[in-house]
Formats: sequence, structure tokens, C-alpha cells
Amino acid sequence: MIQIKKIFILLILAEVISLVAFFNPTVETAAFVLICLAVFFISLWDLRYGVLVALAELFVGGMGYLFVLEQGGLHLSVRMGLFLILLAVFVYKAVKEHNIEFFKSKLFGPYVVLAAFLFLGLVLGYFYGNNPAYIFFDSNAFFFFGYVPVFFQAFKKQEDLKIIWPVFWAAIVWLAIKTLLVFFIFTHGFVSIIPGLYKWIRDTGVGEITPAPGGFYRVFFQSQIYLVLGLILLTAERIFSSQKSLRLAGSITVFSAVLLSFSRSLWLGLAAATFVLLVVAMIFLRAPILQTGKTVGWLVATALGGLLLVYIVGYFPFPARTTFSFIDVLGSRISTSDAASATRWAELKPLWSGIQNHLFFGSGFGTTVTFKTQDPRILKTSPTGDYTTYAFEWGWLDVWLKIGLFGLVAYFNLLYQVVKMGVANFQFPISNFQTYGLLFSLFALIIVHTFTPYLNHPLGLGWLILVGLFLERNRF
Repeated sequence: MIQIKKIFILLILAEVISLVAFFNPTVETAAFVLICLAVFFISLWDLRYGVLVALAELFVGGMGYLFVLEQGGLHLSVRMGLFLILLAVFVYKAVKEHNIEFFKSKLFGPYVVLAAFLFLGLVLGYFYGNNPAYIFFDSNAFFFFGYVPVFFQAFKKQEDLKIIWPVFWAAIVWLAIKTLLVFFIFTHGFVSIIPGLYKWIRDTGVGEITPAPGGFYRVFFQSQIYLVLGLILLTAERIFSSQKSLRLAGSITVFSAVLLSFSRSLWLGLAAATFVLLVVAMIFLRAPILQTGKTVGWLVATALGGLLLVYIVGYFPFPARTTFSFIDVLGSRISTSDAASATRWAELKPLWSGIQNHLFFGSGFGTTVTFKTQDPRILKTSPTGDYTTYAFEWGWLDVWLKIGLFGLVAYFNLLYQVVKMGVANFQFPISNFQTYGLLFSLFALIIVHTFTPYLNHPLGLGWLILVGLFLERNRF
């Protein structure tokens, strides 16, 4: 049985090696090759464990560049390396077993239809003369859907899926602790290690460390989306189950990291999904009133404890810290007048105009839109504020622009089929909190994607694949 503590230690070890390897190319090459070889042989033995390694990397790895192989002009991320290895092993096993589990899935049709529109987006991108480099970098995340048959092949039975949870919980606890640790280092002026640590975090694509007013620092890791999804699962667990995946201290730590992300999209997704989850549980699913009340109390304790933990870490007197007001910084993020928010709203009208050019089938991947912004980061390179990009904050509008209204409908149909499958699994009273929690974690992801793109990125696509797999396997 996989233990959370062992996975937790392995994750820390992997990140320490990544940090060391980042400044030593020889070590990085060796680490990359060893990881890939290990996953290859493990997957040949049991595909499930190879997929677990890929999931662990996804949960904590941000953009996927914790380890990189650089040879000549090659710049291969460990995420891509694992993807290619697992895909190859899947093909070998499928041919050997004369069986592809994904063909039996109820989601096969919706995935194929969406894949057709994604392929059309590639074709139209070239047809409309979009920059080939833009087309590739705009579309390559969707190749992550190639994992769908791999995951279905690896986890053939409901019991197989149980080994995923220790990896998930270990990953989000480590991610939360890492967030607090980085926050402590930056707010307490560890000048000897900050430059190197910042460069490692930035260049590996793990996250962003952004100075805020008064010496405060925003610590945003892209993988923090999983902290939100984990908290939603924990909330469902508290209502409908007596087991405790994480104790209160763990949930407080996770929530504190969500606070330190200072991502309004993550906050909104968490708040909206949790609220609707509680309302549906009480009104439609006949959740026990006492248990629901205890869950609300747990949520309040988690939120207050998370806020207190941020204060303790930020205001810890040794070594000497910088002076800042957490409330002032929090207020600045609640406001919609900051540069990032202004940029998001500035791109909305030009983006909608671009969508109308090819409303139904889209303009293809790599399509750019130009808009004007007062974001200081953009003004440094474009004094006029004119900014042209193919990547947009409005996730669903981005999808609409690239693959059209029909492609967007195909995407929503896949989501609908996943949700429909989950609802069909409900029993009264609810006996499987995971089904309920996974549905609302997907709801949170859909909300977050509206304002910050995740469902056109491996981080969101990976969760969508997992939710569909879990809900199909968890039939009663």
C-alpha cells in the first residue's frame, strides 16, 4: 500500500534534486535520464505506477520543467518525456493484450468529437496563415489528451484508482508547505538564496513570485489549482464520510497557500463551488443537518486558521522581516483596479471582436488579438500599451476564438457527459463522497477557467481526465 508520508518525502527529494540540477547541467541531464528510465521499466512492469509518477509531477510541477534535457537545440521537459514514454508503453501493452480499454468508455465518443474540432483548429490555423510557432505553442497543451487511453488502460478497475489518492494528498500538502516556505524566505530577506531560488521558480515554470505593496510577496504556483480542488474534496468528505483524508492542521495549511496565491480566480472558484456544494447537499441530497453544521464549522476553522498561519509565517520575528500590512495587500487584490485586472478587462472587447470573424468554426490555433493596456509589465516593452498575443485570460472565450462555437459546444458536451455519469452514480443517502466531491471540483475548475485558463492546459486537462475516469469506474 502506498503511504502518504513516503510519497511526501520523495516529492521533497525530487524538488531538492531539481533545485541542485538547475545550476548543474550535468546533474540535470543525469536526473532526467534516470527518471525516464525508471518510469519506463516501472511502466513495463505495471503501467499504473508509471502513471502515478506522471501525476505526481503534474500535481507539483507547474509548467512541467522541473527537469529538462538540453542537447543541442533540444529542450525537452520531464513532463513531455514522461508523456512519450507512457504513450509508447501503452501502445506496446495494448498490442500485446489485444485490448484498448478506452474504446469501451462512454466518454469515447465525446472525446473523439472534441479531438476532431481540435484538429480542425490546427488546420484552420495554417489555412488562415497564423504564425506556425504560435500554432504549435497555442495547441500543444491539448496533446495532453493523449493520456486519456493511457489512464483508462492503467486503471481498469475501481480498486486500481485507490493508489492515486495518497499521491494526490501528499502532493497538495507539500505544495502548500512549499508555498509557505517560499513566502517566509522572501518576506524575511534571505538575500543569499533569494536570487537563485527566484530564478529556479521562474525558469522551471513552477510559479511566480511577485512583490506587493509594503514588502509583501505574492507566491503563485500554477499547480495551486489542486489545492482548491483538494479543499472541495475534503468538504464533501466532511459531509458524507467519517474518514479524514487530512486533519484540520492539513486543511489549514492548504488553505493558507490558497490565500498566498492571491489569485482571485482560485478564490472565486473555491468559494462558489463550496457554497453550491453545501446548498445542494442540504436541500437536494438530504445531508444530515448535524454533519453539515460540523462541516460549516470546519470550513470556518480552516479559513480562520489559514489566515492566522499566514500572519504567523509573515510576522515571525526571526530573522528580521520586512514591514507590510496583510490587510492592505488583501484589499488590493479584492479591488479590480490593479494592472492585471485592468489587462483582463482590456482584452475582452477585442477578443469578442476576434471571435466574430469566424464565429462557428473558429480562427484556428495561433490566432492573435491586439488590445491596449496600462499594465506596467507591458508598458516596459510597448510604451503605447499595444499588446498582441495568442494567449488570453478569458479561458472559454479563448477556446471559442480558436475552435469556434461548434468546438466549444463539443467541449461542453464532454463536460456534460462526465457530470451526467457522476450524477447517475448518486445513491441516497450519499455513500460515496468522492463522486460528489469530484463533480464539484470540476465545477470549480470550470469557473476558474472562465477567468484564468486551465482547461486548455495540462493542469486542468489532467484533472478532467481523472474525474471522467473516476466517475466511470465508480459505478454502483
